[in-house]
Amino acid sequence: RKMLVYSVPLISASIFWTVTNTSDKLFITAMLGAEWNGLFAACYQLPTLLTVVATLFTEAWQLSAFTDGTRAGREEFFGKVFGAYQGLMFLAGAGIIWLCRPMMHLFRADYYEAWQFVPFLVLASTITCLNNFLNSVYVVYKRSSSSLYTMLAGAVLNLVLNYLFILWLGPVGVTSASFLSLLLVFLLRARSTRSLLVIDFQAGRMLVQLGLILIEIAVLFYVDAWVLPTTLLTAVVCLLNAREVLSMAQKLLGMVGG
Repeated sequence: RKMLVYSVPLISASIFWTVTNTSDKLFITAMLGAEWNGLFAACYQLPTLLTVVATLFTEAWQLSAFTDGTRAGREEFFGKVFGAYQGLMFLAGAGIIWLCRPMMHLFRADYYEAWQFVPFLVLASTITCLNNFLNSVYVVYKRSSSSLYTMLAGAVLNLVLNYLFILWLGPVGVTSASFLSLLLVFLLRARSTRSLLVIDFQAGRMLVQLGLILIEIAVLFYVDAWVLPTTLLTAVVCLLNAREVLSMAQKLLGMVGG
C-alpha cells in the first residue's frame, strides 16, 4: 500500500511531463503548419547532447544521495553537488547555443532554419536537468506528491504560454514557453524543498549565468556579426564555472581510478 501511495503521484507527474513535451509539437502543427513541426523535430539532436552530459553526472552521484546522514550533512552535500552540477549544465548549454548555427549546417540545407528553435530548447533542457536534481530530494524524503504538483503547474503554464507566445513570437514562442514553464517548476521546487533540505543554490551565480546566456541568445537572433560576442559570452560562462567543473572532474576521475 505504501508503494502504491508513493507511486501514483509519480505516474501523474510523468503524464504532465509528457503533456509539457508533446504539446509543443501539437501547437506548432496547429498554428504554424507541419513544415515547422518537421524543423522542430530536426533540431532535437543538439539539446540531446546536454541530456547525455546530465545523465553521466547523475549516474555518478545519485546513489550517494540516499546514504544515511544528518540533515546538516545532507544539506552540505547537496549544496556542493548542486554548485558543480549547475555549473556543468550552464557551461554545456552556453557551448551548444554558441555552436548551434554552425552545427545546423551539417543537416540538409532546408533544415538550417531550425537553428532558431535550439537556443531556448537548450535552455529549457538545462532547467530540466536542474529540476531533476531537485526531484531527487523528493525521492530521498518520499514526497512524490510534490513532484506531481510542481509538474502540474508547469504543464498548465506551458499550454497557456504556447498559444500566446506563438501568436506573439512565431516559432520561437514555442521553445521560450517551454523554458518559462520549466523555470516555474524549478522555482516551485526550490521553494518546497527548503522544508526538507536547505540547499545553497548560489542564486547570484545562477542569475548571472542565466543572464549571460539570455544575452547570448539575443545576440544570435538580432546581431548579424554574432560570432565574436557569442564567443566572448561563452568564454565568460566557462570562466565562471571552471573551478567547480575541474574539481568535480578530478573527484570523479579519482573515484574511477580507485
